[in-house]
Amino acid sequence: HSVSSAVFNEQLWVPVYVPTMATRVTVSVWKKGALISADVPLGHYYVDISKVRKCRRERDLKKDLKRAVAVVNVYGAAVKGVKQKGGSAALMNKFADHASTYRGKVLINMRTVLRPPPDVNNVPFRRFLEVGYSSLPQPKMAMYTLRAYLVQGCEIPVFSKLIPDLEDGSTVARMKVRLCIGSTTLEWPLAANNKGMVVWNSTQEAKQIELPEDFAQVPDCLLYLLREADNAPLSFLKVPVLDKARKAALEESEYAGSVSLKLGFGRDEVARQHAWPDFAETEELNAYCLRVHVFQARGLPASDERGTLDPYVKVRFNGNKVKTSVKEKSCDPAWFESLEIDGNKLMLADDPDFCPEIVVRVWDDDGVFSKNRPVCGFHLPLKDATREAGPTTTVPAPKWYECFACNDTEEQTAEEGNKKGELLISFQLIPKRSRNEIVRPTIDKVSEQLRPRYRLVWLDILSWGVRELTGGNNPFMRFDIVGSDGQITSYKSKRSSRPNGRNANFLERIVTSIELPEETIFTPMLNVSVFDTVYGGFSDELSGSVSVSLENKLPWSENYVAPQTEAFETPVVVDKAKLKAQERKLRGESGKGKNDEEDEEEEEEEEAKEEKEVESEDEDDKAGMSVMDSGLGAFNFESLKTSSQTWMLPEDSQQQTNEGKKKEKKKLLKEESVFGDTWFGAAEAEFDQEDGNLATKNDLPDPRELGIDIPDSWASKEWLEDRDFWIQQGGSGLEDYLKTSPFENYLLKKGCVKSNGASTVRVTGKFKGLISISETKNVEPLVPLERVADYVARIYVWKADSLQPSDPNGKADPYIKCSLGSWAASTRKEKQIATLSPEFYKTYDVPMKIPGESQLKVSVFDWDRFHLPGTSDTLIGETVIDLEDRYFHKKWKALGQGTPQALVGGPPKPIEARDLMVPESNNSQGKVYMWAEILPAGEARSRKTVTFERPPEMDIEVRVIVWALSGFSTDESSQDYFVKTYLKGEPRKKRETDTHWRSKTGAAQWNWRHKHTVSVPLDLPDKGDLVVELWDRDIFSSSDSLGSFTFPLSDWLKKCYIEQKSVKPFELIHDKQTGTEKGLAAVAHDAASELKDLESEAQGLNVEGDLGLELGLGNKAPQLLERSINPLQDVGFDDDAFDVDEVHTPGNSNGNNGDNGSGEDNEEDSSGEEDGQGEDAPLVKKSKEKKQKKPENIVDVLRELAGLPVAHDDAHWFDLGVMDVEDGQFSTNGQLYISVELVPFEFAESSPVGLGRAEPNTSPYLPPPAGRLSIGMDPCSILCALFAEYPGVVCCICACCCIILFMGLMMVGGTYISAFAALGL
Repeated sequence: HSVSSAVFNEQLWVPVYVPTMATRVTVSVWKKGALISADVPLGHYYVDISKVRKCRRERDLKKDLKRAVAVVNVYGAAVKGVKQKGGSAALMNKFADHASTYRGKVLINMRTVLRPPPDVNNVPFRRFLEVGYSSLPQPKMAMYTLRAYLVQGCEIPVFSKLIPDLEDGSTVARMKVRLCIGSTTLEWPLAANNKGMVVWNSTQEAKQIELPEDFAQVPDCLLYLLREADNAPLSFLKVPVLDKARKAALEESEYAGSVSLKLGFGRDEVARQHAWPDFAETEELNAYCLRVHVFQARGLPASDERGTLDPYVKVRFNGNKVKTSVKEKSCDPAWFESLEIDGNKLMLADDPDFCPEIVVRVWDDDGVFSKNRPVCGFHLPLKDATREAGPTTTVPAPKWYECFACNDTEEQTAEEGNKKGELLISFQLIPKRSRNEIVRPTIDKVSEQLRPRYRLVWLDILSWGVRELTGGNNPFMRFDIVGSDGQITSYKSKRSSRPNGRNANFLERIVTSIELPEETIFTPMLNVSVFDTVYGGFSDELSGSVSVSLENKLPWSENYVAPQTEAFETPVVVDKAKLKAQERKLRGESGKGKNDEEDEEEEEEEEAKEEKEVESEDEDDKAGMSVMDSGLGAFNFESLKTSSQTWMLPEDSQQQTNEGKKKEKKKLLKEESVFGDTWFGAAEAEFDQEDGNLATKNDLPDPRELGIDIPDSWASKEWLEDRDFWIQQGGSGLEDYLKTSPFENYLLKKGCVKSNGASTVRVTGKFKGLISISETKNVEPLVPLERVADYVARIYVWKADSLQPSDPNGKADPYIKCSLGSWAASTRKEKQIATLSPEFYKTYDVPMKIPGESQLKVSVFDWDRFHLPGTSDTLIGETVIDLEDRYFHKKWKALGQGTPQALVGGPPKPIEARDLMVPESNNSQGKVYMWAEILPAGEARSRKTVTFERPPEMDIEVRVIVWALSGFSTDESSQDYFVKTYLKGEPRKKRETDTHWRSKTGAAQWNWRHKHTVSVPLDLPDKGDLVVELWDRDIFSSSDSLGSFTFPLSDWLKKCYIEQKSVKPFELIHDKQTGTEKGLAAVAHDAASELKDLESEAQGLNVEGDLGLELGLGNKAPQLLERSINPLQDVGFDDDAFDVDEVHTPGNSNGNNGDNGSGEDNEEDSSGEEDGQGEDAPLVKKSKEKKQKKPENIVDVLRELAGLPVAHDDAHWFDLGVMDVEDGQFSTNGQLYISVELVPFEFAESSPVGLGRAEPNTSPYLPPPAGRLSIGMDPCSILCALFAEYPGVVCCICACCCIILFMGLMMVGGTYISAFAALGL
């Protein structure tokens, strides 16, 4: 096709809002279509936006454009020979990794502009460059050499041609190879295709190839295989050289072949220093004999729905092929045959790198009238075969090789779950002195040596039954195993349909003697098949099968696993370190023993390994920083180092990223109590400032450490006693505690893998039993074969936690469904709305039979009001418990024995936090807390169920008083402070204080009360957290957040709920901290001296200031306030000092009736009773034990009457946390002084208080704040105070006033002048 070039000289601007979830920038090249045809893509290129270099402004972009322009290589589909619409061409044009053709290069410069120009309207646009293409710096170029030695190709597809060759009359199309890099091409001539072997054995070289100096900008090499007929590419590969070529024009069932190629690429000067010899002359061909010893196979996929396979092995090498005999109806066949490729034809080079691969395929024999098809196989380089020095009688040790589908690429074979079976095989390459030499011993005698030595053992099969068998009617089981003579020995069980065909119990034990190999690698598989009656019992059909490995069951095996010691199947990865810690807790180990030291050493080793992994990941990240296609690099020539910088690297150093990764990897999460999110919770989660939480960690200690009685739960825990030990240790399902299962469970599967690669394999049930091997015969079975009896499974479902949201609002409407066999129960009518932590408190008595149906399934669904016909509610997750495994487990039966409850209501079984799973994911979708008991039917009727229910709900009123702000620093001259408070459980119900206008010193005062109502018990502790935020009021724009903190109230809400009385957290804490009755002191011991200064300044000064406008304290007032009321200072009251909370305020205490700054607060009128509630009012009752003393501290009296804040025992200073949005750093700025009181709602109704400073203004009395803006008669002072930050506004107002005054004077003066003129004056 024609080569074209174009000059654009354009800038493409794409707006991006950060942060963004999109990470990929796409650069694509298109061919403009004609009038009636659409545009055609030529190729795509992708860049990670995080790796694009950044610049601040557009002018920096212009400077950078003159410094660096990079080359982007574009790849796409071939112009001819590839289906363009809906075929592989669309994939090639979109993804360069799949592309087959180099389409050209684009000169590009890409940057992220942090501050785009102001004329950008948030839409993509383009601009023409002011700088011309010719003036731009071009990438530095260098001269390269491409050299390649093509040896041969094997497994090349054979194509026929219509016209025979004139020379030899062959009708097979010849093949050739083409190697391209950019516009440079190397081509090898046509060569004959002899049964898939094509030999070229020649070297090609291209010099003076001009390519970019930066190696990352050099295009990839592309190797094509072409046929003689139409000269069209059949297959291709990209450098780095792949072992298998990607298909282009071949059918899916055909294999594109492989070639042996030695490739070199580098600078011309390097190529001249590293000359290659003439490999065609130096590599002589010698005679060899290849012997392949095929022992057995396991896990081969079935070829039809009957689960059968008639396999044989075919080996192809150097144009020759041999095959084994056919083993009928076996997916785990054993051959013990040797194959030989000789026949005076095998001539190979001594260097195995110049020899073809060994191709091994497993085929299915479909008889005479059908075509055999390959099932699976693998490729092996000849260098991996055992190379002998001469004729030998020994056989190399075999090895298990994984087999994959014949058309799988390297990427597909690396994916987990793509394995199609395994072959036990060994390869032996024996040199010969001449072509006609016969290698001794012969192949027949070698085959006789392949069988290993055997030992007589006892095979014990306990066939317990099948569970959840698809379409079960009257099934029976068959066990097949290959004996020492190579024949299959079968054992059958009896038919059973009890209790039903889906869960049939066989309860049969098969004990037989059998010979098994002494070398465990040759251990055969035990094939377990379940057959069921169909067509009314006239025929049997396979319902499912499974192959069981016996290698770990041999007593002499190094990996021997004793019976009943296999772990339960769990879909969640278990933390071994956590399990070891749980084991130590269960053993009650208090001191550190030898095992503890070993565990600590293991933990240290694991931490060191994690650090190494982090470092290796960092190195990988550094190595992969270049976003350009790596292209070349797997060559024999060493490239010269270039001075050009890697393109599109971020400017920021990677050190911060690496440190962040290490810190994130090594971050230790604090262990929370299992009940931390429930009604029985104890501890609250704490967050350090490094975690970026705006809630600061203040100096308040844990109340439990101070001896304050904090309840551990919202209600009585009688039913929880002796049942919570497992989840208290962080346990999940009880399988982690029991460790082992009394039975072995094997999934039964049915289906096949079709010729096109599609699989119909599916799970059809489960076989439950025990398979063991012993050298002596066991008389008694490992599990007693009991008769079927009636039992009752008593299921207690407590709650679910951490559920995955299923609704658009981020919540779910969960309910549970329990099923066991034909029994099912659901709480759909009792669904819980909009929660991820529902509480169920359900008890079920489920009749069951043992042995029998035992799969208890507990599912959590999301209730949907509307869903499509044929669909149901959304499954959030489910968990399955095998009750038979529990009943026959000795350790489970012993649980609860010896406890006090065992004598009254039977042994209590522990609560387990089971993971909820879904088939589509291996991640937990939440947890369900429950426990299960299994009782005989008679005992279940006499034993009462455990009573456990949800604690009754109660409303608690949270009263918050915002007193003052101190020490807030800002760059602005003044700010307008107000405070918002709310509970996390109800973030929309926020309360606001009034506004402290024009504060200049970072201090403010409100004396404002907020009230919040919360319903307890809480399902999550965080819902009771009190959030306090400081804001700056802006009249003409949105207000600005200045800082916040969070105070957890969950523990105090529990205390208020249990004790049924009001609680003041800070007062209790201060009492315990100081050891006095009335908490921390708030006035210094030198209050008398400060009082004199206060009185003198109050009488003689009248200086404006934030805290001294009314008292005239001037600039000293903030300092005096901070010294007087800061509870963190070491100050105190005298013995006769009075309690501020006990001051009885006069009746006219509503100091500011109309000063409610928040409209929301004004909605709730103070309609309660007057503030005199009598001596028996719960919130204002006086202590009867201590006679109230008259206050003697005149400083507090003066401060309170003046509206200045005083120290309160029930108040505390909190640091305000501030997050810097630009750099993400967390800091503190200023302190807020608040009080918190929790009051049961019934008490709150009997003793109400008003919002803000409204009536009833009691408990305590809130005086009007001092330090506010004073409104006087001087208009200039008012303007300066209101618009101190806007001097221009003041000037404009003054100018307007002057103009109005002047115009008024002119109008009045003009009237008088006219009057005087008329009078002649």
